Amino acid sequence: MDKVFIKDLKPAQNIRTAFLVKDKNLGTDKKGNSYLSVTLSDITGHVDARVWDQAHEVNEIFEIDDFVLVKGTVQKFQNRNQIVIHNVELIPSGDIQIADFLPVSKYDIHEMFQELMGIVGEVKNSFLKKLLENTLNDNEIQPLFKRCPAAKSVHHAFIGGLLEHTLSICKVMKLIAS
Repeated sequence: MDKVFIKDLKPAQNIRTAFLVKDKNLGTDKKGNSYLSVTLSDITGHVDARVWDQAHEVNEIFEIDDFVLVKGTVQKFQNRNQIVIHNVELIPSGDIQIADFLPVSKYDIHEMFQELMGIVGEVKNSFLKKLLENTLNDNEIQPLFKRCPAAKSVHHAFIGGLLEHTLSICKVMKLIAS
């Protein structure tokens, strides 16, 4: 399945692609029928979507922050694209390309981590060096550290941001120390 990005959606287009669910709400139309309003997103933006049939049942399939495979049709509503969802399935997060949905560092995460570990290897204080090595090589901490953003907004607010920020600060400190 090829990813169709939100920026590329066209009216009357039939799609079958993955999205990240940002919001969902059950509502009732003027005739008293239930519908599900969903906000879907990817790296290029967000789009409103509606489920008109079996809204309550579809609402049980996924939650906010889940990845879903959506089959539907793009239409214009109030001068904006909207997807009418015909079918939706939950996608395990391991089966998606995270960079299609969330911003990622422009630098290679593995290379940045290796460079950081090289700087740690130069630390003269043996106790501090051991603390850094034990922390950064911890099986639980390391994968989280590599993908965590440095902040929610403003700076390094992307996957790998904390690693990128930490490495840049270490480089500055190394320069100052010299």
